[in-house]
Amino acid sequence: MLPSFARKIIKQVDHDVFFKVYQSAEMLKFVEELANLNSRIQYEYTRRPDPKLGLSAIEFENFSIFFHSIPRYTELESFIATIKMVSRVKRYKNLNVRILSFVSQFCPNCRTLVDVLNKVCIKLGSEHHIVDVNLFMNYARIYNIKSVPTTLIGDFRFIGALTEAEAEMWIENWYKGDYYQYIAEKLRYGEIELVKKIVKKRNLSKIIAELIAHREFIVRLGAMAIIESFQKEGIKIAKQAKEVIIRLLKHDDERIREDAAMILGIIGNKEDIKYLIELVKKGGRVGISAREAIENIRGKKDG
Repeated sequence: MLPSFARKIIKQVDHDVFFKVYQSAEMLKFVEELANLNSRIQYEYTRRPDPKLGLSAIEFENFSIFFHSIPRYTELESFIATIKMVSRVKRYKNLNVRILSFVSQFCPNCRTLVDVLNKVCIKLGSEHHIVDVNLFMNYARIYNIKSVPTTLIGDFRFIGALTEAEAEMWIENWYKGDYYQYIAEKLRYGEIELVKKIVKKRNLSKIIAELIAHREFIVRLGAMAIIESFQKEGIKIAKQAKEVIIRLLKHDDERIREDAAMILGIIGNKEDIKYLIELVKKGGRVGISAREAIENIRGKKDG
């Protein structure tokens, strides 16, 4: 039975809410209880799993919000908040992005995250799936979920809460295929292995090269570490990435020119020496770095 606070709110709902319940008899029983409290609550039931993830679910029809849970505790609070929300929040875009939020019933940060993402997804016209990790353990294992809340926005992975502004930014970035800020964010927190996987999967070595000029040292350091690691592993750096590094040899910031020279020494070949010779002539720390890079290239077996 619903707790008294939930029953009171449901009775006060003054707009139509349509649910579609997939597969689960327990989820159906939950929605039936809502409908018995207020004729504004309507629903449809199918014995099939939902067509998006293939799981049992309660869908807020017309809003593409799916609760893969039997809402209780913090999940119930989010569910009730969403019922109130669907009458107030207006859709102003149609960004075809699928978001997965992995949560549990006793997680206060999960409640905050779900409320934020539901609001943003309604506004942006995106699809949001709230997955209870205890109810769907095997599904959580597929995505290697180790803690809650964990959110997947396409390839973007976040642990912990997101603000509304952050959620909108990451959804829009994913929709546009813009990985620059995401990779910078992950390098900022030292998630080198995660970045390597996504760079290899999406062929994003050009972005890694661009991040050598990032304003934050820790991001630049991470980008250089990844390029050096790829070189040791025999992973080819895209031609466009090398072109970015060559351009950085003329950057206004001496530190970035120095780092670009060092990286070119790692990934370059004899045809790239001409770019480094110009720096050697100018002397200073950059000149020293360029000279070492030239020696490194000449010392390669295939240089």
